[in-house]
Amino acid sequence: MDEKFKELLKTVMPQTGRSRLEPYGELIDELRLLGLPYREIASLLTEKYELHVTKSTIHDFVRVRLRRQKKVAKRATKEAAQATAPAPARGFIWLAQSSSGTRDAQPRSVNEKSKSAPIDDFHYDPTKPLTLLPQGNAGSGNTE
Repeated sequence: MDEKFKELLKTVMPQTGRSRLEPYGELIDELRLLGLPYREIASLLTEKYELHVTKSTIHDFVRVRLRRQKKVAKRATKEAAQATAPAPARGFIWLAQSSSGTRDAQPRSVNEKSKSAPIDDFHYDPTKPLTLLPQGNAGSGNTE
């Protein structure tokens, strides 16, 4: 992010919740965890704190708080992933589909290329497809 933007963000104070239920947010969360329906939470707030709200108001408040918590968690996860992300691979080699059709073409990193079979395990005949030599002949340099 640009340094000018970072400086501006440092000067702006975060907005506090504008809901009148904000001071009771933790209580509402705990009551929901206990399984109380919104209607009972509304009646408890009316009885104990003389706060008259409807069940839909509490529902909307809980939904907005949950959405905000998810957004903060997602941002923290994204920032952590960016901080610890390894360098991207330089390139990919695409494997062709085998003649049997059982293997889809899949990307394979350049580093995995070195794990493949040594070159002398193959027999090259320009008139035929490239094939593996039988195990006994591998590496012997024999050509058919």
